[in-house]
Amino acid sequence: MPRSVTISLPSDRAPLLVEELSAFDGTLSLSRQRQASVRPPGDVITVEVLDRSVSELFALLSRYGAGSDDGVSVITSEPTGIVSASSSAALAGDPASSSFEEVETMLEREASMGANKVLAMAAAGAIAAVGILTNAVHLVIGAMVIAPGFEPLLKVALRVTGRGRSFRRGFVDIVVGWCVLAAGAAGAGLVLRWLGVSPGSPSGGYLAQGGLESYWREVNTTATVVAVVGAVAGAVLVIANRPVLTAGVMISLALVPGAALIGIAVAGADLSMAVDGARRWAHDAVIVTVVSAGVFGVYRFHRGRGLGEPDRDPAG
Repeated sequence: MPRSVTISLPSDRAPLLVEELSAFDGTLSLSRQRQASVRPPGDVITVEVLDRSVSELFALLSRYGAGSDDGVSVITSEPTGIVSASSSAALAGDPASSSFEEVETMLEREASMGANKVLAMAAAGAIAAVGILTNAVHLVIGAMVIAPGFEPLLKVALRVTGRGRSFRRGFVDIVVGWCVLAAGAAGAGLVLRWLGVSPGSPSGGYLAQGGLESYWREVNTTATVVAVVGAVAGAVLVIANRPVLTAGVMISLALVPGAALIGIAVAGADLSMAVDGARRWAHDAVIVTVVSAGVFGVYRFHRGRGLGEPDRDPAG
C-alpha cells in the first residue's frame, strides 16, 4: 500500500529536499507548504510514495536529519484510496510491506504492557486455565487470541537487529505480561479447585481427561518445527503490515498454555507441572525471539538502512 509521508523540517533544507523528492523513484505526488509547521518550526513537505520505495525514502530523509535532529519530524500514514491515471500501473504492482521505522513504531505501541493489556493477559490466563482443567480446547484458543503477548517478543527480536529503543523495556514488557498471565491462571486454578475441579478430576469436557495438560507439557520435534514456522510467519506478518493476523500465530504456539500451566501448578503446588510449563513456554519464546530476529535481519539487509544511519547531511 502506498504511503503518505509528511516531513516537517527547517525552511533552509526544504528546497533541496523538494528537488530530490521530485526526482525520487516511486514518488506519486509532492507538495510543500512554506512556514506551515509550528513545532518543529519550518516547512511541511507531503509526499506520496510507492510502498517499495519507502525504505529508500527514509534513507534519503536521514540525510536531512530525520531520526537524529530534533528540528525534523516524519509521520507516515496509509491513504484510504488513491486515484491516479499516471500511476495506476505502478500502484497495481506495489507490494504490501512496512519499513523498519513503521515496524518499530507499531511494536512500541503494541508491545507496551499498559493497564489494559495487563488486564487482557490476566483474563487470558484465567480462561486458558479453565480450558486446560476442563479439557475445553476452544477456551484455550480463545485465550491465545486474547493475550497480547506476541509483540513484546518481537520487540526484543527487533532490538537484536540493531533497531528498537531498549532491550530493558522489551524484557520488562515480557516479564510483566507473562507473569500476569500465569497469575491469572493461578487465580482461576484456585477457584476451580475450590469448586472441585482439578487435574485428574471428572470435568465433563469433550476431550479425554488431562489430554490438553499432557499435550502442552511436552517438548518434542513437532513442537519445535511448529514454533519455528510460527515465528517466521509472525515476523513476516508484521513486516507485511498485517499484525492483526498474528493472533493466528499465537494459536499455533504454546506460549499461553505453557504460562497457564505454571499458574495452575502454583495453585496446586505441583512442581513437576510448573517445570514442564516453564520449559514449554521458554522453548517457544526463545525460538520466536531468535527466528524473528533472523527474519528482521534478512529484511533489513534486503530493504536498506532507513533512518538513524545518515551518510551525509545536506544542511552541512
